[in-house]
Amino acid sequence: GFIHVPSLPEQAMKKQGPSMSLDLIVKALDTAVRVVSEELY
Repeated sequence: GFIHVPSLPEQAMKKQGPSMSLDLIVKALDTAVRVVSEELY
């Protein structure tokens, strides 16, 4: 599978794209991995 991870806010300022804080990215990835793991095992 593929998980799109947005740029950090400081990166998005240069590119004018979507962004997400590092804390929220880590929380989202942790949740995604946990849910997939629970579904597979």
